Amino acid sequence: MYKNIKLRFLFITVTQLVSLVCFFKQVYASENQLENQLNEICASSMGENVNFQKAKIQCLKLLEANRVPKENGKIYAKLSEILSQDISLNAEEVKKYSKKALEYPLDTISTIQMYAYLGSSIEVLSKNSKPEQYASERLESAKAYLSGLNLVLKYAMIKKEQPLPVVGRFDYNGPPTDSVYQELVKKHGQEVENRNNIIFQNQLVRFLKVFTDNVTRLYTTKPYNNDELKQSLWKIIGSRSEADEILKNVRRISSDN
Repeated sequence: MYKNIKLRFLFITVTQLVSLVCFFKQVYASENQLENQLNEICASSMGENVNFQKAKIQCLKLLEANRVPKENGKIYAKLSEILSQDISLNAEEVKKYSKKALEYPLDTISTIQMYAYLGSSIEVLSKNSKPEQYASERLESAKAYLSGLNLVLKYAMIKKEQPLPVVGRFDYNGPPTDSVYQELVKKHGQEVENRNNIIFQNQLVRFLKVFTDNVTRLYTTKPYNNDELKQSLWKIIGSRSEADEILKNVRRISSDN
């Protein structure tokens, strides 16, 4: 976020430099504080008999205290995540807050998750719709799922989940300026990065299945509309093999029914 900041002055006074460092510390401290607050709300909203109204009030209070777009996105996303624990009960609000979260900058996995929640909430709401309304709501739900799928395909590098690589431990008693120590730190950092990359890729693999299964289920439910699905696939995810696979499965299941 801050790496792209360009200093417009060739010279900077010590006072200005100190002020800049303090600013960054305050921003990072604010982000960490928000993360801790959201984690506390989430932890208290797990299990049975969750007080969703309390969690909602707590998150909305955080919104009042935060005006940074990135932070607002995190709050809306966390609220949607909490409410989605009982999506049948909270479908309308999950839809509302997932949409709100997507208006703000989010990390990749959070964005994908919001599309999943959005599609699911619309799908749940459509269960009580009149037949003439169902078709348009199904399309809206499918577009959310396909938007998430499009993002998954943008970053996915593997098709199956991979075991997590080991991150080794090291002990070194020498000075931090020593080349041996620096090499150990570099190796450890690479191992952590590799592990995090596999965690990310495994998450994408799971989302890939969720989105393809959900879209397939939507369009193997009457009334069938393969032409609508084909248009949506081509418009949102393009001429990828995954689009052909979804359409092929839908046609096969529909013909069997």
